[in-house]
Amino acid sequence: MKKIIRIERDKRNFQLSWCINNICTNHCTYCPDVLHRGTNHNYDWNIVRGFIERLFDTHSKIHCSISGGEPTVSPHFKEAVDMFYDNGHTVGITTNGVKPEKYWREIGPKLAYACFSYHPQYKDANYLTKAQAASEGTIIKCRIMMDTNHWDDAVDVYNRAIEMTSRGKYTWSVEPVKVLPDRANRDLKHMGCDYTDEQIQWIVDHAKTYHHSGGKEKPFTAKSTFYYDDGSIESGNTNYLIATKQTDFRGWKCDIGIESMFIDHTGYIKKGNCNQGGKQFHINDHLNHSLPSTAEICTIPVCGCNTDVLTSKVKVPLAGLSK
Repeated sequence: MKKIIRIERDKRNFQLSWCINNICTNHCTYCPDVLHRGTNHNYDWNIVRGFIERLFDTHSKIHCSISGGEPTVSPHFKEAVDMFYDNGHTVGITTNGVKPEKYWREIGPKLAYACFSYHPQYKDANYLTKAQAASEGTIIKCRIMMDTNHWDDAVDVYNRAIEMTSRGKYTWSVEPVKVLPDRANRDLKHMGCDYTDEQIQWIVDHAKTYHHSGGKEKPFTAKSTFYYDDGSIESGNTNYLIATKQTDFRGWKCDIGIESMFIDHTGYIKKGNCNQGGKQFHINDHLNHSLPSTAEICTIPVCGCNTDVLTSKVKVPLAGLSK
């Protein structure tokens, strides 16, 4: 198998990833308790407004990816969307789609995209209907969590979403997502990620599936160029790369902190979702700190976040680290 030697991210947008809260309508076994059994917010919203305005003053173009918890249950979620949208920046979200169809029709036009995650442990009979409603105003990514404890249901929803796109009516992609184990919990069966060889092969065979129709264009691209050791160049598919274990970048120089920033559910600023470089400062205290500005040498065994994978990085020799 050819190997990646460099990744170059499209630098037109500074990437802000924001885990806006730690409360959720679901309590999936593969999700850490801290992300769905919290108290919604761990920061002062008035201070957060000032921090966002500081980012606006620093970067001419920002794309903000909002997740949770479930971001739409945050009382500040719509205001956050409006702040980015009204100031000429873009915002996309990751959601379980819990809100009703009317909600998605109203907020969809302000979103660059919406990742609609389907969690088969909490079956939502209206999942695809709500994705359709949101697709009237934005681009939808149907991300089907391939929970091994509910495998047949996950495959069924995947197939129905693919069938709907084949009719040419909806603007969305359909992606099967391999559930990654929580580092603090190794009970793979409990978490729904004790994959058989056949299930892994199914994910690999379908990981490059991308269906898109309708011709909608949004003013945001999260694209990166992947350079390989055989001289080939590709756009890259993060789900496929993660599923086939090609995202071990230990020893690489990664531009998290320069191209990107992450606000975690506790309100701490980090360079990336992977926690490389650790916590920088709490958002409530941001005025006493400089914004992150230096790259990192990766020490994380698996780069499992799409945004982190897409961040510019290059393989460099580093003594003491081995693959």
